[in-house]
Amino acid sequence: MPTARASTRTIVKRDHVICELPLELEALPGEQIRFEGLDTESPTLRTMDGRRYVGRYILGVGETLVIGMDESEERKPEAGIVATAERRLRFAPAGRTASENAREAP
Repeated sequence: MPTARASTRTIVKRDHVICELPLELEALPGEQIRFEGLDTESPTLRTMDGRRYVGRYILGVGETLVIGMDESEERKPEAGIVATAERRLRFAPAGRTASENAREAP
């Protein structure tokens, strides 16, 4: 008689964040940017040319849905939810004050 085995699969929950970059950040396609301290209250973003931006997390109302296309060859392409995000990470140049950054908030 076969015996039942408990599943040992680990479920990993990923935390997705929508990242809002400042308008003056003129990164070229393919240019590298580096995020640092994403697990802190004030993460930073650095560009290849050394510019530094400081971020702050904003908790939104509801969730933002990230939609992707499933383009498998067997079926017609279908859109589906790939991820959800409740938080936004808004970056501003490192030299700005908190009140200047708050004025940019929608």
